[in-house]
Amino acid sequence: MKPVVSILLAAAALLSKRPIQFADFPADLRPYVNAADVAAFDGLRQSINRDTTERERLGEEEHLVYFILQSGVFTKRPRIEPAISARQFVESLSRENRARYLEKGAGAIQAAPPPDVRARMEDFLDALRRPTGDQRLSYWKFHLRVERRSSGALGAAYTGAMRFLYQKEFVAGDAAVYQHRGHSLDTQVEANYAVSTALAVIRRLDPAPRLERVLIVGPGLDFAPRTGLRDEFPPQSYQPYLTADSLLRWKLADAERLSIRCVDISSQVVHFIEEFPRQKVPALQAPLNGGDPEYREYFEQAGRNLGDVAGRPWGKTIQVRKELAAGIRAERLNILTDRYDPPPGFDLVVTTNVLLYFRPAELALALTNIHSMIRPGGYFIHNELRPEVEKISRMLRMPPIQGRTLEIAQGAQRPLLDAFVIHRKQ
Repeated sequence: MKPVVSILLAAAALLSKRPIQFADFPADLRPYVNAADVAAFDGLRQSINRDTTERERLGEEEHLVYFILQSGVFTKRPRIEPAISARQFVESLSRENRARYLEKGAGAIQAAPPPDVRARMEDFLDALRRPTGDQRLSYWKFHLRVERRSSGALGAAYTGAMRFLYQKEFVAGDAAVYQHRGHSLDTQVEANYAVSTALAVIRRLDPAPRLERVLIVGPGLDFAPRTGLRDEFPPQSYQPYLTADSLLRWKLADAERLSIRCVDISSQVVHFIEEFPRQKVPALQAPLNGGDPEYREYFEQAGRNLGDVAGRPWGKTIQVRKELAAGIRAERLNILTDRYDPPPGFDLVVTTNVLLYFRPAELALALTNIHSMIRPGGYFIHNELRPEVEKISRMLRMPPIQGRTLEIAQGAQRPLLDAFVIHRKQ
């Protein structure tokens, strides 16, 4: 008799995907996409796929800039905090150029990065010509296109990235800026606190939930964050494993039957998750950044159901048992335009820091695809507190049933907050 894990992995490999079709889209939601027939809907889907490719490219450029500003593996120059650099750069522009830049983008002005940024860029270009053992630098060494290996190209990437960062950090109330920026693959341990709390709520609400077939949309990779890059930690993805940990902690799944499928538009994310079980000792380096007592309690418990946990001065190392890691798989899929068919009937779908990137039409497509892949009575957890999400989900008969805002840390100027919303498919 085959082991349960082997059966689950074989079943996971059989899932097939296809593009969303006009007939899949509920008539009530068609005003969101302004597509009244098959031809218009197909054109919209193709346009979104092109836009996704471009936004993925822009997101990678942002990560490149954040790496150049913060990494210490290729230069001994002082690290540059990206948000501080963004403020200094934008506020050095004339009033006229600043207004044009913030309204129309980096192409609307001609401005060079500050001298300290240019110096780091030159060191980075020099480092690309030398051997390296650093995973992040190796990625740029082998994947950065030739036409982007110049001071001019890096300068253009810098001015593009600083516009978003300035709007995010210093322009109050402009949350919609995410809907026009590049797609980021960034992730942190802290994002899993809200998911774990949501799962604890489900455990209290549902007398006998079994959440053993799970889909995670956009798990992300801690590759080159916009702040706090730590060269001593390799790139890693936390959410698949810490979600598994919380499911086991709250007795919502059995380890032998738990199967987690991850989908992402980034090949980097997919590669990490697929290769993780092949490591000699699969392990995550989890830094402790939050200071709220409830968050610290979550962090203290995190990872105990995955394998051995060792405390470190900066946080903890979590070893993940190979059989658990092997039950977590990943592949590329654009949740806006693709779905699994026939529907796999997931018990749970989780997505954090993804829906905020979507405009209303994209949100309607994403939620329709997610809804199609959840079994009746199954759950959907996210952290996007936007009225459109609630409205569309109710139209899909997948209404929210609980939600909460959580504090992770006080922060120097304002608290670091996250949230969760739980939906259940009727």
